Amino acid sequence: MPVTKITIDARTALPFIDALLSCNKEHYLNIEKNRIHVRSVDTGNVFMILAECECITEIPEHAPKRAALDFNLIKKILIHSKDCRITISIDGEKASIDYGRFSAKIPLVDPAFMGKEPNSPTINLDTRFNIPGKYLYDVCRMVSKKGKIRISAENGVAFATAEDGDLNIREVIGTCDKSSHAMSLFSNDYLTDIAKCVKTSQINIDVAIDHPIKISSEQNGCKFVFLMAPRIEAD
Repeated sequence: MPVTKITIDARTALPFIDALLSCNKEHYLNIEKNRIHVRSVDTGNVFMILAECECITEIPEHAPKRAALDFNLIKKILIHSKDCRITISIDGEKASIDYGRFSAKIPLVDPAFMGKEPNSPTINLDTRFNIPGKYLYDVCRMVSKKGKIRISAENGVAFATAEDGDLNIREVIGTCDKSSHAMSLFSNDYLTDIAKCVKTSQINIDVAIDHPIKISSEQNGCKFVFLMAPRIEAD
């Protein structure tokens, strides 16, 4: 069977893989001309990621343009790949990965064990602010993964509030339109994983009242969109 080849720098591949692993370990990888992309939702249907990155692709006629891969295995293979150029070759049964002194082969994941690839959602969120990802990372670190993060906007100021038991601490994270109002609560177990992925880049946050949060980031040739459902608490 013809073989699809992806050539990508580690500085692009590693953050791409880390972002995917914040959601699931297995994903469908879609391969296009000089671009790869993934759309995936976690098993609890709480968290979705849309990720793409730049690369060099060679796709002969009848070669695979889509493959189900275990990215946890790929991350282990790439443990020594810093500053390297990586080549991933995919046929109908396996993926071969080569960089530096290392080469590895892993089987493709059986599609029968994969969930359906989600469609890109359309969500109307009326409040947006742009902040350093470090601000989100800092507030997520202040509580345990069992804690909660409340994202709000009022009078032109955006806040993130960390809540965990008796602890309640609020951080000013940005500014927005003075007419914007937002108040949504999110589980920190998901949000802290997202924050780790975006802590070194600028991010756009889109929110509303009791709506999902949308976090967008670009870094090292990658584009990420994270979507997470709010936590609705009973009165």
